[in-house]
Amino acid sequence: MPESKVAKGTRLAHHLLLRIGRELRTARIVAGLTLRQAASAIGSSASEVSRIERGLAPWVDLPTLCRLSAVVGLDLWVRTYPGGEPVRDAAHLALFETFRSIVGPGLRIRAEVPIGDPRDQRAWDATIEDVAGIGCGIELDTRLIDAQDQLRRVMRKRRDSGIDRVLLVFADTRANRVALRAAMGLISAEFSLDDHAIRAALASGTIPPRNGVLLLPLEARHRRGGVRDKGQTGRRHRTQRARSPADVS
Repeated sequence: MPESKVAKGTRLAHHLLLRIGRELRTARIVAGLTLRQAASAIGSSASEVSRIERGLAPWVDLPTLCRLSAVVGLDLWVRTYPGGEPVRDAAHLALFETFRSIVGPGLRIRAEVPIGDPRDQRAWDATIEDVAGIGCGIELDTRLIDAQDQLRRVMRKRRDSGIDRVLLVFADTRANRVALRAAMGLISAEFSLDDHAIRAALASGTIPPRNGVLLLPLEARHRRGGVRDKGQTGRRHRTQRARSPADVS
């Protein structure tokens, strides 16, 4: 059975606490400090510092580790790295279903597709492939927050997977339209914003000729906070045409 995201995080936390503890103990001994001296410097007890050094204090907080590191002559740095795909929420799953509904029968669609290298934990949210074997990676995001970072991650994933095309699919919300308008210059260099051409290609069972961006509607209950656009009725929301990225102004 595959390891869950939470189990992976718990395992990694245990590993890091063990490693940090060993490094703290080695540095303390080299500095000629006793457990009591190190503990006194940070306002703790010798027994607590001993547990930290042995990786047996899962409750220890980051400020305490930083202070203890400084006392023994170390600097503690923390940084995150890409480590596989995140857990998806209901809005993300709803966006996938909306996208799937506009894909024609001539395209094969798969969800959560690894990029290829079994050592790489990254995956496409979905892929589509036509009868000629041309593939397209689909990245679904309910929010466009940092366009430069999101584009960089997607293009790196495309490079490493060798896939032919990429489609970025965002929820059609006011916040995303504003963000897309602000990033228009950056996005248009790599991605087509011709919503109608992209949708026509997908409906006809063909892969769009360029990378592209789509805005697709979400039901109000799947929006952040469940807030629908002002003046938008439930019936209109369910039946309206998705707004084109080119219409964001």
